[in-house]
Amino acid sequence: MYDYTYYPDTLFTYQYENNNGYYFLHKIYYTNDSSTKYNFKYRVMFDNTVDTLYKTTWYYDDDQHVIKRESAWWHPDLHDWLTTTTITYQYNQKGLLVQKDIISGDHQQTKYSYNDDDLLWKEDYYPEAGNQSYFITHYYYYTYTYVGTEQHETGNEKELLFYPNPAERKIYFTNLQSGKKQYRIYDVTGRMLQQGKLGINQNSIDISGLIPGSYFAIIHCKNQVYNGKFIKY
Repeated sequence: MYDYTYYPDTLFTYQYENNNGYYFLHKIYYTNDSSTKYNFKYRVMFDNTVDTLYKTTWYYDDDQHVIKRESAWWHPDLHDWLTTTTITYQYNQKGLLVQKDIISGDHQQTKYSYNDDDLLWKEDYYPEAGNQSYFITHYYYYTYTYVGTEQHETGNEKELLFYPNPAERKIYFTNLQSGKKQYRIYDVTGRMLQQGKLGINQNSIDISGLIPGSYFAIIHCKNQVYNGKFIKY
């Protein structure tokens, strides 16, 4: 069960997990300059005692690209945060992610290559730093023709809030009309990266195929157009 309470600079996210006698409470804090975001995750026992405290910190550049993500947990005896995972991101001049480094006990590296249309074409994954053996993933693309009213050009759009935000695998939305929907996802340069159709009662979009960054989504439902921004990490 999820319950979200929004504030101007803070999003409190309550995520209940009835699992082994505890649930998780998430609190996401946004800094005023939008350069840093914090997600505090509390593992709370059903007697309301906090068992473990985790923290995830996202760092952004001026273009709202994620440049670093750190995960840590609070050590009660040391009274300090212990970093478990650090992920750094590098971009080219077009703002496309070209390299991701993960340090979590070992060093994993992923390099991204793009075709002439700036679409992700290949991933080179190195499981260990300095290891010349690696895995390659190739991407193939198809064309999709959208048939509908381009109402977003008239300026009659309605703002849409996505949650959780930032998100890793799926984004959810509420307050839409009931009916079939069509959506498009754009990056900060205006390139359309993903589009598709949603069922009458479907209120989520799978974003697991996107690379970390900031995105803009447009959803068409009946005669109304909704739009909103979200961050993938």
